Amino acid sequence: MRQILFAFVLTSVVYLTMGNLTTLAEENLTEEQIAEKFEEIDSTYDVNEELSEEDAEFIKKYANVTQPEETSVDMVQSSSQETSSETFYGTGSAPNSNESAAVLGTYTLNQGYISQSYKISMTAAMNSGTADKITNEHTHTAYGTVGSGGLLKVYSKNDSRSCSNEQSCYSYFSEDYSAHVVYYSQVIKSTIYHDGNRSFDVTVSGL
Repeated sequence: MRQILFAFVLTSVVYLTMGNLTTLAEENLTEEQIAEKFEEIDSTYDVNEELSEEDAEFIKKYANVTQPEETSVDMVQSSSQETSSETFYGTGSAPNSNESAAVLGTYTLNQGYISQSYKISMTAAMNSGTADKITNEHTHTAYGTVGSGGLLKVYSKNDSRSCSNEQSCYSYFSEDYSAHVVYYSQVIKSTIYHDGNRSFDVTVSGL
């Protein structure tokens, strides 16, 4: 009886420990890892396609919440929008190379019950080394609710601008769309091409 009880306790401890390690690993995801997962989820689903339970949980945990899943009648009838603006900054460097770069910009979001819009003004610039080309890119993905706790991809936009043989690159993106959005992810990335076929990314997410 003692052996059975000990085996049960040991199994429970191992299970709980592994669960805690998994949770800890998820909580310690880097900004780049979160951005990569956002882009992976965006590329997996078409607009109006429901997310898997696992992907929906990731979006609920790491994406931005725009409004409650349960929306009041007053919010539905209101045509007002909430505006927020945020400055972002990121740095990156090439492995085993002298190239490094920084990204600086502003992100402005207008949120309504149906009408949504955003603007991105950004500049990527070399801190050291020389760039052959700089590409500024953004991916904005919006999700709404479906069924009992599920998420549906309702909008997605990816756009980019490039500058060749320049050591800085300014880009401006602006989009308007209509959708009932509950969660959204925004990934801003600059890819620095150097030394022929080499490149590295400077990524900003969590906006």
